[in-house]
Amino acid sequence: MVDYLSRENGLPLCNDYEDIRSCTLSEPLYPKDIILAAKLDESLDRKEQCLKEAIPEFLRFNIIESEIRNVC
Repeated sequence: MVDYLSRENGLPLCNDYEDIRSCTLSEPLYPKDIILAAKLDESLDRKEQCLKEAIPEFLRFNIIESEIRNVC
């Protein structure tokens, strides 16, 4: 999140988190609504679309997220 906010605000990366930047989840983590939509209608390829739209700073940790500002 810090890397994303730094990029969005044109700030330099904080080097205090270098050890965390090498970590990643073993399995991709998709938003719950995307997982539910894929289960309800397997013909919808929502996961692929989400992967294309994913925020790079989250994607490098295997977190597939494209919208963090509109959380309801």
